[in-house]
Amino acid sequence: MLTKVTYYSGWLRIEDAAEYAGVGAGQVREWMKDGLRYVQRRKTIVIKPEWIDQFLGRYEVCATDVDRLVDEVCNAGK
Repeated sequence: MLTKVTYYSGWLRIEDAAEYAGVGAGQVREWMKDGLRYVQRRKTIVIKPEWIDQFLGRYEVCATDVDRLVDEVCNAGK
């Protein structure tokens, strides 16, 4: 749950986006370089929470994928 977050009409500033995602502001800036959507007007940058969710969803790993990869690594030399 967001505490002292500036949530204006569905938009978060970088610091608030970081709190939303549970990371530091620097990490959010790295994600922006890696493709996290954002809007910049002059010096103000804002991000929609759903854009953070979509961006992080790209890195979701299914447990069956992890199990398959572990099996491949463990059985590689056999």
